This record gives sequence, C-alpha cells and structure tokens, in this order.
Amino acid sequence: MARQTIGDRLTYALLSGIFGAAIGFVLAWLAGVHATRGAAAFAVDFRYWMMVSGAAFAIVGFLLGEHAGTVVGTVIKIIFEAERPRDNDVSGVILVLIVIAVGVWFWLSS
Repeated sequence: MARQTIGDRLTYALLSGIFGAAIGFVLAWLAGVHATRGAAAFAVDFRYWMMVSGAAFAIVGFLLGEHAGTVVGTVIKIIFEAERPRDNDVSGVILVLIVIAVGVWFWLSS
C-alpha cells in the first residue's frame, strides 16, 4: 500500500464528512421520530447533529484514508438493522441504547 498524500487524506476527509453529515441528518430524524413516541419529548437540532456527525466522520476519513468508506458503510448498515422490523423483539435493547445515547448527549451539551 502506497503512502497517502495530504491531498488524498483531505479528499477522504471531505467525502467522509459529507456522508457523515447525511448520517447525522438521518440520526436526528430518527431521534425526533422516537422522541415523539415516548413521554419525554425533546427538540432535535438537525444542524448540531449534522455538524458533529460530519466532523467525526471527517476525522475518521482523514485518519483512515481509503478505509473510511468501510466505517461509513458499517454505520449505515447498523442504522438499517436497528430500524428493520423483525420477528424477535429486541426493542428493549434498542430502547436502552437510545436512552443511554440521549443521556450522554444531554450530559455533554450541559
């Protein structure tokens, strides 16, 4: 494997950041959908989710270079798997993970 130039790494960072912003939009939308189903409704700031997700994926893209697409694809697959209806009920596990994520998000934002 040849060493990647800084231009290559910046290109991967830009592409990963764009996909990361799209993933942030999807996650914010899903958080809003799930927030309206429960008793604890909260406002979702799409811009914040998109910026944080885009920045995180841009860093991953810069560090991993050409392998960042694997990370992006894996995250997209996890989102689809979490939202896919299934016969066995694991919604309790997903609910716990969402509650933990929201708790960490509120803790970090305060």
